[in-house]
Amino acid sequence: MRFLGEDKVSRTLMDQIEYYNGNMVHTLKFGTMKNYDTTERYSKRFLKNKFKQEDIQLKKLNYCFILNLYGGNPIMGYT
Repeated sequence: MRFLGEDKVSRTLMDQIEYYNGNMVHTLKFGTMKNYDTTERYSKRFLKNKFKQEDIQLKKLNYCFILNLYGGNPIMGYT
């Protein structure tokens, strides 16, 4: 409903990762946070290498995207 000024906020993968990492830093142990930081780095690298972009909208993610991110071999989709 753009004409009413009620645009939906389109969330992105990196926004969510950064939000979660920022909020959980005081809750989780160092080793766990290290894993979350690694996931953030891998995600950024994957987006840059595979899609030539810095971020992606969450609504564009699908099973094939996740398989590719973690080295799977999907039949169709983001190949």
